[in-house]
Amino acid sequence: MTQALCLFCGEIKHGALCHCWKCKNGPTGNEELDCVFSDHLMSIDTMRDLGTIIKTINRETVDIEFRFGVFTKYISINMPNVLTVEPNSECESIINAIYEKLNLPKTEWKPGYRNNGNNDKSEPSGRPWGCMLIIALIVGIVAWRIISKYF
Repeated sequence: MTQALCLFCGEIKHGALCHCWKCKNGPTGNEELDCVFSDHLMSIDTMRDLGTIIKTINRETVDIEFRFGVFTKYISINMPNVLTVEPNSECESIINAIYEKLNLPKTEWKPGYRNNGNNDKSEPSGRPWGCMLIIALIVGIVAWRIISKYF
């Protein structure tokens, strides 16, 4: 299953378009943006590093717009190949002040398992797809046995 960075709390969640297990927030509403921060395009290590950045920003301000503004500024400066965003002019001075105060570390972008050029079909966690198929088969057998009792 796809793993993605929750852009609200910084945790790794299952599925770019799914709700986060920790903060219960859903996707951002911008499907392309949500998918950019998934293991399709960037490594789990990169997402974890960015999650640390988000958590640091979140400790500094509770305003979601400023949090997201500081994070997108960070990405625009440190990973312009991933995303470049111009901040809202009304919020720009506050976003810049928070950004400069935090002195966030640089993060290296590493490609995800579907973007690494070697067609590696394993899950990001290292589990082979075959393991997932076996689990799906077991779930199917259990469901069939339960249903067959009633029909």
